[in-house]
Amino acid sequence: MRTATSLLAFVLGANWAGARLPDDSFASNLPRTPPTAGFAETAGVRSPEGIHPVIALRGTRVLTAVEPPGSGPPTRVGQAATVEYRYDDGGFERGTRIDTVSQEYAQLFRLNQAGAIAGMTVCWQRHEASTSSGAKFQLRIYVEGTLTGRWNFDWPEALPRAGHWRCAKMLGSFIGSELPAGNIHVAFRWNRATPEVNTLLMTEDHDGPGGTRVTYRSLSEEDGEWSDWSDHPVARAIGIRLTVDHADGTPDPPPPPTVADCEPTRAALHFDGGYRVSMCWRTREGREGQARSGIWASGQAGLLWFFDPDNAEVLIKVLNGCSHNGHRWVYVAPVTDVHFNLWVSGPNGRRWTYKNKLGRTAATRSDTAAFPCN
Repeated sequence: MRTATSLLAFVLGANWAGARLPDDSFASNLPRTPPTAGFAETAGVRSPEGIHPVIALRGTRVLTAVEPPGSGPPTRVGQAATVEYRYDDGGFERGTRIDTVSQEYAQLFRLNQAGAIAGMTVCWQRHEASTSSGAKFQLRIYVEGTLTGRWNFDWPEALPRAGHWRCAKMLGSFIGSELPAGNIHVAFRWNRATPEVNTLLMTEDHDGPGGTRVTYRSLSEEDGEWSDWSDHPVARAIGIRLTVDHADGTPDPPPPPTVADCEPTRAALHFDGGYRVSMCWRTREGREGQARSGIWASGQAGLLWFFDPDNAEVLIKVLNGCSHNGHRWVYVAPVTDVHFNLWVSGPNGRRWTYKNKLGRTAATRSDTAAFPCN
């Protein structure tokens, strides 16, 4: 149930970068971890604006290449042969704001069998101070490390309300393109706008099912070189969903039984500024409980245990970064593979959450924009 990983090995805010890659290539040696299924909503998407139909907008092909021929057990929608690959939970905790000339974000999809692209959805967010409702970006598809297609999109009225996100069903010549079984990266590239608050924000899901990888790279200067690809340190998924029509319609095997979620009921740690940490855990056998403190704690950090006070399971920090970026920062370093549900609650009622799936060694998390200071 517990790993031997030392808390001393926790490095806050680490990004793992691969070797430098040419502009039109992608790391083909990324780990091929089978994904966990998300779930599908075909009628609309829940956002801060409420329930909205997924809007359909068209893009233009800008590269002639071999049509994309990719990802793992996904959610099934529509006909038995049609599968929506989706790793978010239908809600997004944050929009990624870029401070470079250009940025590219990619979601890995793994296909068990070949098929044709039947649809694609992207979810963008608009900054609360934005004066533009438009969305201008490029869709890029990589098959086993090779760029196979790119399309430009320019949607004048895609995001009607500032400070909110919206999902759009994409149309274009990529529909019907054949995909082989294997690794497919669907990526979006976009530029910093003028003024900067009009820059698009890619939606991030921090507590959804996840199951594959989110990677990104950036261009700092117009005539410069693209950075290395890096793993996203927080996001379990971004707002990209891929629908594939698999010709034979062979159903996937049923997913393994899951452990029901638990709910934190008591605050185990109290930090400066009125921030409270509560956490529950559950084992494969159905044993569950609330995380406890008492090992060590300060006004900004503390250790929690599940089974034995001599065996710490989680280090958590809530730091005051107000003078740096106007936010409180949250860092979590778990050393366990049991299911848990962790809440950090702020004085204004806002909550930051992190869940771990049973049997998966929990990853460290860092979020330097967890709570706004105002």
